Amino acid sequence: MTYIFAHPFIFDIQIALTLYDNWKQT
Repeated sequence: MTYIFAHPFIFDIQIALTLYDNWKQT
């Protein structure tokens, strides 16, 4: 949890990229 709170921006980017990849392959 500490990592997420310390790097919310990078964390969000990682999630967004993963979701985008999954959506693109659908």
